[in-house]
Amino acid sequence: MKFVNKIAIITFFVVLIGFTPVLNANAKILTGTIYSQLSDEPIIDGYLNDPEWDNAISQSFTMYAHLNQNDTMLIEVKSIYSDYNHITFGFTVHDTNFLGSEVFVIFFNLNDSTDLVQFSGSSPYLENGNDAKGIFLGSNATFDCFTQLDAFNAYWDSNVGGDNSNCIGKCHVESGSIVTIEIDMLLKTTDIPQACDIEIDIGDEIEVFFWYIDNAGYYSGAKTDDTDYDVGILNVGGSPPTSGLSVTPTALLLSILAVNFMAIFIAKKKKK
Repeated sequence: MKFVNKIAIITFFVVLIGFTPVLNANAKILTGTIYSQLSDEPIIDGYLNDPEWDNAISQSFTMYAHLNQNDTMLIEVKSIYSDYNHITFGFTVHDTNFLGSEVFVIFFNLNDSTDLVQFSGSSPYLENGNDAKGIFLGSNATFDCFTQLDAFNAYWDSNVGGDNSNCIGKCHVESGSIVTIEIDMLLKTTDIPQACDIEIDIGDEIEVFFWYIDNAGYYSGAKTDDTDYDVGILNVGGSPPTSGLSVTPTALLLSILAVNFMAIFIAKKKKK
Protein backbone atom coordinates (compact mmCIF):
# COMPACT_ATOMS: atom_id res chain seq x y z
CA MET A 1 0.00 0.00 0.00
CA LYS A 2 2.96 2.31 0.56
CA PHE A 3 3.70 1.95 -3.14
CA VAL A 4 0.22 3.28 -4.00
CA ASN A 5 0.76 6.27 -1.69
CA LYS A 6 4.10 7.06 -3.30
CA ILE A 7 2.62 6.89 -6.80
CA ALA A 8 -0.18 9.25 -5.78
CA ILE A 9 2.23 11.75 -4.19
CA ILE A 10 4.62 11.66 -7.15
CA THR A 11 1.72 12.16 -9.58
CA PHE A 12 0.49 15.11 -7.50
CA PHE A 13 3.83 16.94 -7.72
CA VAL A 14 4.32 16.14 -11.40
CA VAL A 15 0.89 17.57 -12.22
CA LEU A 16 1.49 20.60 -9.99
CA ILE A 17 4.79 21.39 -11.70
CA GLY A 18 3.23 20.85 -15.12
CA PHE A 19 0.47 23.32 -14.34
CA THR A 20 2.73 25.98 -12.85
CA PRO A 21 2.61 28.18 -16.01
CA VAL A 22 -1.20 28.09 -15.83
CA LEU A 23 -1.26 29.07 -12.17
CA ASN A 24 1.27 31.87 -12.54
CA ALA A 25 0.55 35.25 -14.11
CA ASN A 26 1.35 35.43 -17.80
CA ALA A 27 2.68 38.55 -19.56
CA LYS A 28 0.37 37.93 -22.51
CA ILE A 29 -3.34 37.24 -22.04
CA LEU A 30 -5.64 36.13 -24.86
CA THR A 31 -8.96 37.91 -24.35
CA GLY A 32 -10.89 37.12 -27.52
CA THR A 33 -10.90 35.80 -31.09
CA ILE A 34 -12.07 37.80 -34.10
CA TYR A 35 -13.56 35.38 -36.62
CA SER A 36 -13.40 37.07 -40.02
CA GLN A 37 -16.31 35.91 -42.16
CA LEU A 38 -16.57 35.63 -45.95
CA SER A 39 -18.67 38.44 -47.41
CA ASP A 40 -18.78 41.00 -50.18
CA GLU A 41 -16.72 44.13 -49.73
CA PRO A 42 -18.69 46.83 -47.90
CA ILE A 43 -18.80 50.50 -48.79
CA ILE A 44 -16.09 52.08 -46.64
CA ASP A 45 -18.04 54.93 -45.07
CA GLY A 46 -17.67 54.28 -41.35
CA TYR A 47 -21.19 52.83 -41.02
CA LEU A 48 -21.48 49.22 -39.86
CA ASN A 49 -25.10 48.71 -40.93
CA ASP A 50 -24.42 47.59 -44.53
CA PRO A 51 -25.81 44.13 -45.45
CA GLU A 52 -22.21 42.95 -45.91
CA TRP A 53 -21.80 43.09 -42.12
CA ASP A 54 -24.89 41.01 -41.35
CA ASN A 55 -23.01 37.76 -40.71
CA ALA A 56 -20.04 39.35 -38.94
CA ILE A 57 -19.29 38.19 -35.39
CA SER A 58 -18.59 40.90 -32.81
CA GLN A 59 -15.88 40.50 -30.16
CA SER A 60 -15.37 42.94 -27.28
CA PHE A 61 -12.02 44.09 -25.90
CA THR A 62 -11.09 46.38 -23.03
CA MET A 63 -8.38 49.00 -23.41
CA TYR A 64 -6.63 50.59 -20.43
CA ALA A 65 -5.30 54.12 -19.98
CA HIS A 66 -1.53 53.98 -19.63
CA LEU A 67 -1.54 56.59 -16.87
CA ASN A 68 -4.41 55.05 -14.91
CA GLN A 69 -5.19 51.39 -15.46
CA ASN A 70 -8.59 51.80 -13.78
CA ASP A 71 -9.63 54.14 -16.60
CA THR A 72 -10.88 51.80 -19.32
CA MET A 73 -12.46 52.01 -22.75
CA LEU A 74 -14.53 49.33 -24.49
CA ILE A 75 -14.18 48.50 -28.17
CA GLU A 76 -16.14 45.98 -30.23
CA VAL A 77 -14.42 44.43 -33.23
CA LYS A 78 -15.70 42.44 -36.19
CA SER A 79 -14.20 41.50 -39.53
CA ILE A 80 -15.16 40.28 -43.00
CA TYR A 81 -13.04 39.26 -45.97
CA SER A 82 -13.72 38.90 -49.68
CA ASP A 83 -12.47 36.68 -52.50
CA TYR A 84 -10.47 39.61 -53.81
CA ASN A 85 -7.64 39.73 -51.24
CA HIS A 86 -9.45 42.26 -49.04
CA ILE A 87 -10.12 42.11 -45.32
CA THR A 88 -12.20 44.75 -43.56
CA PHE A 89 -12.44 45.57 -39.86
CA GLY A 90 -15.37 47.24 -38.17
CA PHE A 91 -14.74 48.90 -34.82
CA THR A 92 -17.20 50.38 -32.37
CA VAL A 93 -15.39 52.57 -29.85
CA HIS A 94 -17.12 53.74 -26.68
CA ASP A 95 -15.44 57.11 -26.15
CA THR A 96 -17.38 59.41 -23.81
CA ASN A 97 -15.32 62.46 -24.78
CA PHE A 98 -14.79 62.25 -28.54
CA LEU A 99 -13.24 65.43 -29.96
CA GLY A 100 -12.19 64.43 -33.48
CA SER A 101 -8.44 64.49 -32.90
CA GLU A 102 -8.24 60.81 -31.92
CA VAL A 103 -6.12 58.13 -33.59
CA PHE A 104 -6.86 54.39 -33.76
CA VAL A 105 -4.23 51.75 -34.58
CA ILE A 106 -4.37 47.97 -34.97
CA PHE A 107 -1.11 46.01 -34.73
CA PHE A 108 -0.42 42.57 -36.23
CA ASN A 109 2.22 40.45 -34.55
CA LEU A 110 4.63 39.25 -37.26
CA ASN A 111 7.77 38.91 -35.15
CA ASP A 112 7.54 35.30 -33.98
CA SER A 113 10.77 35.49 -32.00
CA THR A 114 9.27 37.45 -29.09
CA ASP A 115 6.06 38.94 -27.71
CA LEU A 116 4.70 42.09 -29.34
CA VAL A 117 4.48 44.13 -26.13
CA GLN A 118 7.39 44.42 -23.70
CA PHE A 119 7.82 46.44 -20.53
CA SER A 120 10.67 48.60 -19.30
CA GLY A 121 9.70 48.96 -15.67
CA SER A 122 6.01 49.87 -15.90
CA SER A 123 6.34 51.49 -19.33
CA PRO A 124 5.23 49.38 -22.31
CA TYR A 125 6.97 49.37 -25.68
CA LEU A 126 6.44 47.52 -28.95
CA GLU A 127 8.90 45.03 -30.39
CA ASN A 128 10.43 45.67 -33.80
CA GLY A 129 9.22 44.12 -37.04
CA ASN A 130 5.43 44.13 -36.66
CA ASP A 131 2.72 45.56 -38.92
CA ALA A 132 0.41 48.45 -37.99
CA LYS A 133 -2.59 49.98 -39.74
CA GLY A 134 -4.31 53.09 -38.41
CA ILE A 135 -6.57 56.07 -38.99
CA PHE A 136 -6.75 59.70 -37.89
CA LEU A 137 -10.42 59.88 -36.95
CA GLY A 138 -10.84 63.61 -37.52
CA SER A 139 -9.62 63.58 -41.12
CA ASN A 140 -10.26 59.90 -42.03
CA ALA A 141 -6.63 59.69 -43.18
CA THR A 142 -5.30 56.14 -42.95
CA PHE A 143 -1.69 55.03 -42.69
CA ASP A 144 0.38 51.88 -43.05
CA CYS A 145 3.18 51.60 -40.50
CA PHE A 146 5.49 49.18 -38.71
CA THR A 147 7.13 48.94 -35.30
CA GLN A 148 10.78 49.71 -34.64
CA LEU A 149 13.21 51.31 -32.16
CA ASP A 150 11.62 49.55 -29.14
CA ALA A 151 9.13 52.38 -28.63
CA PHE A 152 5.38 52.48 -28.10
CA ASN A 153 4.88 53.94 -31.54
CA ALA A 154 4.38 53.16 -35.22
CA TYR A 155 6.52 54.46 -38.09
CA TRP A 156 5.55 55.15 -41.70
CA ASP A 157 6.33 52.44 -44.24
CA SER A 158 7.76 55.21 -46.41
CA ASN A 159 10.57 55.64 -43.88
CA VAL A 160 12.12 52.50 -45.35
CA GLY A 161 10.92 53.06 -48.93
CA GLY A 162 7.57 51.32 -48.52
CA ASP A 163 3.99 52.28 -49.35
CA ASN A 164 1.91 54.13 -46.74
CA SER A 165 -1.39 53.66 -48.59
CA ASN A 166 -2.10 49.94 -48.25
CA CYS A 167 -5.33 50.60 -46.35
CA ILE A 168 -8.35 52.90 -46.43
CA GLY A 169 -10.80 53.83 -43.71
CA LYS A 170 -13.59 56.06 -42.51
CA CYS A 171 -15.15 56.83 -39.15
CA HIS A 172 -18.68 57.84 -38.18
CA VAL A 173 -19.79 59.49 -34.94
CA GLU A 174 -23.08 57.86 -33.95
CA SER A 175 -23.45 59.83 -30.72
CA GLY A 176 -21.38 61.70 -28.19
CA SER A 177 -20.03 58.42 -26.87
CA ILE A 178 -20.04 55.94 -29.78
CA VAL A 179 -17.72 56.08 -32.80
CA THR A 180 -17.74 53.45 -35.56
CA ILE A 181 -14.75 52.84 -37.81
CA GLU A 182 -14.16 50.81 -40.97
CA ILE A 183 -10.62 49.93 -42.08
CA ASP A 184 -10.10 47.95 -45.28
CA MET A 185 -6.73 46.42 -46.16
CA LEU A 186 -5.12 43.69 -48.23
CA LEU A 187 -4.44 40.20 -46.94
CA LYS A 188 -1.26 40.34 -48.98
CA THR A 189 0.51 43.38 -50.41
CA THR A 190 3.43 43.74 -52.81
CA ASP A 191 5.23 46.12 -50.47
CA ILE A 192 8.91 45.66 -49.63
CA PRO A 193 9.81 43.26 -46.77
CA GLN A 194 11.14 46.11 -44.61
CA ALA A 195 7.59 47.51 -44.40
CA CYS A 196 6.50 44.40 -42.43
CA ASP A 197 3.07 44.11 -44.07
CA ILE A 198 1.00 41.06 -43.14
CA GLU A 199 0.80 38.13 -45.55
CA ILE A 200 -1.97 35.81 -44.42
CA ASP A 201 -4.24 33.28 -46.11
CA ILE A 202 -7.70 31.97 -45.43
CA GLY A 203 -7.45 29.69 -42.40
CA ASP A 204 -4.54 31.57 -40.83
CA GLU A 205 -4.46 33.12 -37.38
CA ILE A 206 -2.48 36.13 -36.19
CA GLU A 207 -2.28 38.09 -32.93
CA VAL A 208 -3.76 41.59 -32.92
CA PHE A 209 -3.34 44.46 -30.48
CA PHE A 210 -5.21 47.78 -30.32
CA TRP A 211 -4.14 51.35 -29.50
CA TYR A 212 -6.35 54.43 -29.15
CA ILE A 213 -5.00 57.95 -28.66
CA ASP A 214 -7.24 60.75 -27.40
CA ASN A 215 -6.95 63.94 -25.39
CA ALA A 216 -6.56 61.91 -22.19
CA GLY A 217 -3.56 59.99 -23.51
CA TYR A 218 -2.96 56.41 -24.61
CA TYR A 219 -5.40 53.52 -24.27
CA SER A 220 -4.35 50.01 -25.26
CA GLY A 221 -4.35 46.39 -24.12
CA ALA A 222 -1.23 47.09 -22.03
CA LYS A 223 -1.85 47.12 -18.28
CA THR A 224 0.91 49.21 -16.74
CA ASP A 225 0.16 48.31 -13.11
CA ASP A 226 0.32 44.58 -13.82
CA THR A 227 2.99 44.76 -16.56
CA ASP A 228 1.02 42.38 -18.74
CA TYR A 229 -1.13 42.92 -21.82
CA ASP A 230 -4.27 41.68 -23.55
CA VAL A 231 -4.21 40.43 -27.13
CA GLY A 232 -6.76 39.13 -29.57
CA ILE A 233 -6.50 36.52 -32.29
CA LEU A 234 -7.63 37.23 -35.85
CA ASN A 235 -8.93 34.00 -37.39
CA VAL A 236 -9.57 34.40 -41.12
CA GLY A 237 -12.39 32.16 -42.28
CA GLY A 238 -12.92 30.26 -39.05
CA SER A 239 -16.00 29.97 -36.86
CA PRO A 240 -16.46 29.94 -33.09
CA PRO A 241 -16.40 26.45 -31.57
CA THR A 242 -19.78 24.86 -31.03
CA SER A 243 -20.94 24.54 -27.45
CA GLY A 244 -20.28 21.19 -25.85
CA LEU A 245 -18.29 19.48 -23.17
CA SER A 246 -15.08 21.34 -22.47
CA VAL A 247 -12.53 20.93 -19.70
CA THR A 248 -10.54 23.88 -18.44
CA PRO A 249 -6.97 23.42 -17.15
CA THR A 250 -8.15 24.25 -13.62
CA ALA A 251 -10.95 21.68 -13.75
CA LEU A 252 -8.54 19.07 -15.10
CA LEU A 253 -6.05 19.78 -12.32
CA LEU A 254 -8.72 19.52 -9.64
CA SER A 255 -9.97 16.24 -11.12
CA ILE A 256 -6.50 14.71 -11.06
CA LEU A 257 -5.94 15.85 -7.49
CA ALA A 258 -9.29 14.39 -6.45
CA VAL A 259 -8.39 11.01 -8.00
CA ASN A 260 -5.06 10.98 -6.17
CA PHE A 261 -6.58 11.87 -2.83
CA MET A 262 -9.17 9.10 -3.37
CA ALA A 263 -6.36 6.63 -4.09
CA ILE A 264 -4.64 7.60 -0.84
CA PHE A 265 -7.91 7.30 1.10
CA ILE A 266 -8.65 3.83 -0.33
CA ALA A 267 -5.10 2.66 0.41
CA LYS A 268 -5.35 3.78 4.02
CA LYS A 269 -8.76 2.17 4.42
CA LYS A 270 -7.50 -1.18 3.08
CA LYS A 271 -4.48 -0.99 5.34
CA LYS A 272 -6.79 -0.86 8.36
